[in-house]
Amino acid sequence: MAKTAAFQAVNPGSNPGRRTIFLFFSWEIFPFRGTFVVGSAWITLATILTEKLGTKVGGVIGGFPSTVVVALFFIAWTQSTAIAAEATTIIPIIIGIDSLFITAFVLLARRNLSIGLLGALALWAALAFLSVYARPSFGASLIGFAVFLAFSCYVLEKN
Repeated sequence: MAKTAAFQAVNPGSNPGRRTIFLFFSWEIFPFRGTFVVGSAWITLATILTEKLGTKVGGVIGGFPSTVVVALFFIAWTQSTAIAAEATTIIPIIIGIDSLFITAFVLLARRNLSIGLLGALALWAALAFLSVYARPSFGASLIGFAVFLAFSCYVLEKN
């Protein structure tokens, strides 16, 4: 019953019995489902292109900031462009943390794939949480990116 009332509040004058068909296309609901559909389509396309074009091209395709593009678009669409612009402050340091994820995965996956994935994800989650908690300025975020990337390059070149 609560779902019907919520549906009628979002779509006044509509038939709640038809909500299962049309709720997906509701402009109030679509952005959330749209993020899932666009993200899933991108992952599928990147995987297929990697299989067809090889790992080097696949790395470039996988490295494309697709999640950032999709996320910022849907943040701007569902909330505001000001909030999307504010969300960009932390992106550089998160990309630096991504380089540490890759470094940790490369080093740990030599032992075992599961250890590599879980260890790298744990490192990424801990550092991402700390970065969100610390709320760095854009300048500090850029410095963090540079430091993490330089460290990752150094470690990967040595190994």
